[in-house]
Amino acid sequence: MGHPGTVDATYELTQAKAQYCYNLDARDWGALGALMTSDVEFDVGDGDDRVPVLVGREAVLDMLRRALADSRSVHQAHMPMFDVDAEEARVVWTMHDRVVWDDGRSRTGYGHYRERWVRGDGEWKLAALRLTRLLVESGDDIPLTMYEAARRAPGRLDDAHRFRSFPATESGW
Repeated sequence: MGHPGTVDATYELTQAKAQYCYNLDARDWGALGALMTSDVEFDVGDGDDRVPVLVGREAVLDMLRRALADSRSVHQAHMPMFDVDAEEARVVWTMHDRVVWDDGRSRTGYGHYRERWVRGDGEWKLAALRLTRLLVESGDDIPLTMYEAARRAPGRLDDAHRFRSFPATESGW
C-alpha cells in the first residue's frame, strides 16, 4: 500500500464486502451475483479435500440458495487486511456468521474469508473466496460446510457445475 488510490480502493472493497454480506442475508441473489466475476472460485470446504471448490457464479449462487434455504442468517466481516494494486486486491477478513434454520437447527461460525477481488469497468468483483472456520458452534446434527448443507437440500447440485481443487500455492494464502 502507499501508492495513489489505495485508500479509495480499500473503501470501495469494504463497501463491496458489506454489500456481499447484506445481499447474502437478504437473499438478493441477483445483487449478490453482480458482485462476482462469472468464473468466481468459491471454497467453503474449510480444508476438507472431499468438498469441491465451486467455479462459476451460477454454481456458487445455486449452492448458497440451497444451503441457506429455509433459514435466517447474519454474516459479518471485520478487521480487513488489504494487499491492493491497481486492478487486483487480496483481502483477509475476520468473519462471524450465524445461521438458524426454520426447523430449529443452528450454526455459528468464526474464522476468516480470504478473497481475491479484481477491478473491471471501475468496479470491484469477487474472483475467489476461501472460507476458513476456526470455531464452529452447533447444538444439532447439521452439516458443517455450506456445500454439505446444499448437498442435503431438496434437489441436487447438478453435474453441470464445474468443480476444481484450490491449490494453496496458486492463491498464496
